[in-house]
Amino acid sequence: DADDGKLLLSDVELRPASFDAALGAVEVAVNEKAQAIKSTAKAREPSPLRILITRRGERERVMDIQTVLTRLGFDAGSADGYAGEMTISAINGFKRWKGLKTSGPLLTDAFVAALYASAGEDHPPTGQIMVRQDFKPLFEAAIDIKDPEVALGTHFFEAVSVDRAAGTAEWNGVTLDNHLPAAARKRLGITVTDAPGGFDQLSAVLSRLDIPQDTRARIEQELSSGSSITVSDLSHQMETGTGTDFITVTKEGPV
Repeated sequence: DADDGKLLLSDVELRPASFDAALGAVEVAVNEKAQAIKSTAKAREPSPLRILITRRGERERVMDIQTVLTRLGFDAGSADGYAGEMTISAINGFKRWKGLKTSGPLLTDAFVAALYASAGEDHPPTGQIMVRQDFKPLFEAAIDIKDPEVALGTHFFEAVSVDRAAGTAEWNGVTLDNHLPAAARKRLGITVTDAPGGFDQLSAVLSRLDIPQDTRARIEQELSSGSSITVSDLSHQMETGTGTDFITVTKEGPV
């Protein structure tokens, strides 16, 4: 029987391919039994997905806080990632409830810890998965990154063959050079810059990604040959606006 939620690079079997060490990259092919997908007669193949898995930024952090505050009864308004008047009022209301200072920085470590403890959660999500199709945002969701203080590195996967009728997929993967500026390391809380895994960094990084089952299922419904996944510590930032694919910068630049 096919395992539910396993199409998206989980518990995969890696098949090494030849590579030139001078290129600074390691390529593998990934074969995996996919979730069984009910076939339909002459079903149209979905357009390839462009998926970015990265660390959460300030906007995602605020979105989570807004959602949790509202769930706890402190109306933070729309979870849009911006700390407006309603969000600030909700944060200060929660702080007063917990006996925390309302002066000084708005989002302190003590506030975040108390908020998630009140919600029955160990910690806020550390990663984000963003999905585009036909150059348009499809959806994004929170994920968890194990050992967040360790760099993810930069990795690229491509689905070279997805057989929806058979429920199988074949992936190729490559590990790229990874440059993390000191400011980015500090902002992201990365203290170990060398991604683990040696020549098998692909398996190592996949084992650190905890993607919720409902998110996996949603992606698998649209997954097709040519879909790609980029894993990177740095988000797409200004390089990929509306109407573009994700772009991953791998060289040190003036930014």
